[in-house]
Amino acid sequence: MEFCEGCFEKQLNIDSLLEENKRLKARLIYQERKEEDGFFGSGTPSAKIPVKSNTPLKIAKPKGARPGHNGSGREKIKQADADRILDYSPICFRQMS
Repeated sequence: MEFCEGCFEKQLNIDSLLEENKRLKARLIYQERKEEDGFFGSGTPSAKIPVKSNTPLKIAKPKGARPGHNGSGREKIKQADADRILDYSPICFRQMS
């Protein structure tokens, strides 16, 4: 396959641009991997791994029972079923000391 002089120069230019594009992509992949792995590569100690700036914060689940939940505790006894009822007044600790 023969090219005219103008086409040959264009093809050389296309080939050089393709090579440059390939080289720049490889360099970009290397830089991205270096950022991801850290300075020491995959052998980076955990203490030296850079903190990711865009990590999502974990939202904590609410603690305790849901509102309206009856629970499963001990039920109150009715006064009629009680053997005896005692009334205690609260103790005041200030008077004791």
